[in-house]
Amino acid sequence: AERYSHRLTNNNDDQEDNTYRYSQFFMNLILRYNQNYQNFKEFYPNLTLVNETKQSFVERYKQGNTKVVFEKYSQGIFFAINEPNTNNYYLVPNLKASFSEYHWKTLEAVFDYDRESLEKSQKMRLEKPARMIPFSENGKLYLELQNKGNLDFN
Repeated sequence: AERYSHRLTNNNDDQEDNTYRYSQFFMNLILRYNQNYQNFKEFYPNLTLVNETKQSFVERYKQGNTKVVFEKYSQGIFFAINEPNTNNYYLVPNLKASFSEYHWKTLEAVFDYDRESLEKSQKMRLEKPARMIPFSENGKLYLELQNKGNLDFN
């Protein structure tokens, strides 16, 4: 039986992005991530380290489920950042983390990028963070992918 009762459909159409894409917070997030990653955490002291839940990964991998759900994890390989005074959460990769094969599969599910460019480059640029929707279950916060992000490897 599926553990998460919350339901969303992944909508990767950019039309709904217009309500948040150009907010000052959103633009600063991209700029700070790309130009000042070493001090990124200082700009966002309330960021949360997260990983995809094991259940989400297994359901996606074995059953073809498209839902991607994250939870707080102290050694997470992604940062979740909440835009103040909103329910907007954004997800970006933690560049200092070691990515296992499991983590690369999650990255592919959450971000669009050119795999061929990735193989030729070790420099990554955030074009758009993934947008997440929060929900609680049994008193625990989860984040579900709403819109995929974009990464550029050059």
